[in-house]
Amino acid sequence: GLFIIYILFLQYRALASQRIKNILQILSFALIFVLAGLSIYLYLLLRSRQQPVYDWEDPETINRFLNVFLRSRYGSFQIAQGQPQPLTFLIFWRQTYDYFRLLIETITLPGTLILAVGLLSYLLPLNKDKSAGNKTRRKWNVNLIFLLTAFLFTGVFFFVFARLPLTSKTQFILERFFVLSLVPAVLLFALGGFYLTRGIGLAKNSSIVSTAGKLIVIIIFIFLPVRLALTNNRQVTQRRAYLFYDYGRAVLHSLPSQSLLFADRADELEFVLSYLFYTKALRPDIKFTDCNAGVSRSIYGEDYYSIWGKPRLDRRNIVESEIIRQAGNRPVYYATFLPLQTNIPKQQTGLLYRAAETADDFAGKPANYLWDELLTVRVAANTDERTLSFYGSYVDL
Repeated sequence: GLFIIYILFLQYRALASQRIKNILQILSFALIFVLAGLSIYLYLLLRSRQQPVYDWEDPETINRFLNVFLRSRYGSFQIAQGQPQPLTFLIFWRQTYDYFRLLIETITLPGTLILAVGLLSYLLPLNKDKSAGNKTRRKWNVNLIFLLTAFLFTGVFFFVFARLPLTSKTQFILERFFVLSLVPAVLLFALGGFYLTRGIGLAKNSSIVSTAGKLIVIIIFIFLPVRLALTNNRQVTQRRAYLFYDYGRAVLHSLPSQSLLFADRADELEFVLSYLFYTKALRPDIKFTDCNAGVSRSIYGEDYYSIWGKPRLDRRNIVESEIIRQAGNRPVYYATFLPLQTNIPKQQTGLLYRAAETADDFAGKPANYLWDELLTVRVAANTDERTLSFYGSYVDL
């Protein structure tokens, strides 16, 4: 969408100055680079047909490929599943505030103020055209307007339409989308520094004051990346993040021989379990199924990736009940946060839930779990809110 806006600006300028040949060249080169950038998505379609170990949503058909490309499972104007909040003025104000609060946390208040100078610089013409008599006519820079538009649409407007409040539990979701807006933000930051140094140089004061002002701006430019590297390194490092790996090992340790395992706890656990099963080849006696069909192939039908809510749960109830019925002597277990999400009878057994055809199958058979064999988990000091929540549920179980 931003690319189309940018092209329309260029086309308007070209038509205004009768440079049709030039605009066609620009369009041709721009289209080549856009297609080159989008071509990476073709890898999903081609690689999925080779049946790889990891095949997220199995996009080997055109329909499923488009669903992945367009993020159909989330909807057009939301970034997480569920019912988004209604778009009101209060939501607009809060989401805008949350975005700039996160921006200040990322590039600090001085950096945000310099970026604000870059944002306001679009009000200042880069040059003036005096060809029309004595009147001065502003000549706007389309590239600068595009940069401003990119910053607004990938930053503030994205947060507004996402309608997901910035809390300790949702920040990890929003941060991954926040990064894109930092690209135009950094360029606007540099532009703000340019206008500041130029303004200081043109100020009518002593050369000492002018030099001191420029020096302050330069120090800020040097200080910010150093400060961010020092403060964020501990937060982003994953060298001691063993919680999910340890939890996956504990799940495998808890499973009896020849078990069937349905995993519907968290994406992190499903990825760890698939790593332990497929890559490390641990517990080959276990048959593993990801209930979201993300890291394992769908057993719920070809249209499973396009249905959500109650229809998806109904599908799971039918398919999983039949698997449990045909399991015979093989025990069936669930790794889940919500044991009541499906109507299949379950009985807690340590970290997992034992499943059966009917609740009567548990009568007179209390869960017999050797708690002293439960593996411990390691939690890093800089653990995020989502991981702490996961760890808390581990302790509760």
